[in-house]
Amino acid sequence: MLGISIFAAPTWWSLLLATYAYLLPLILYVAWVSIAVWDLVRQDETPNMRRIGWMALVLLVPLLGPILYFIIGRSPIPRSLRTMLVAGSLGIYIAIAVLAIVIGS
Repeated sequence: MLGISIFAAPTWWSLLLATYAYLLPLILYVAWVSIAVWDLVRQDETPNMRRIGWMALVLLVPLLGPILYFIIGRSPIPRSLRTMLVAGSLGIYIAIAVLAIVIGS
């Protein structure tokens, strides 16, 4: 995973880091989808057709759907939290992936 062999990992630290870097994209995707759907469900004042359209986009377009909803979907979640949710988590993932690659090489 990311340049570190699972079976011949030199240390527990590198194995843990490689596993985390491998699973983090899936964890981020699940978090983004669940937060976006929860946010859409609780918006009672938004017309149902608009909510259904955004839910379809979030659920049917992997990765890009939730990101687009958080950027242009008029979510009532404060902008600073949405920015950290998307850009911050992507930045953390990139940092962990780079660290795993550096340790693995």
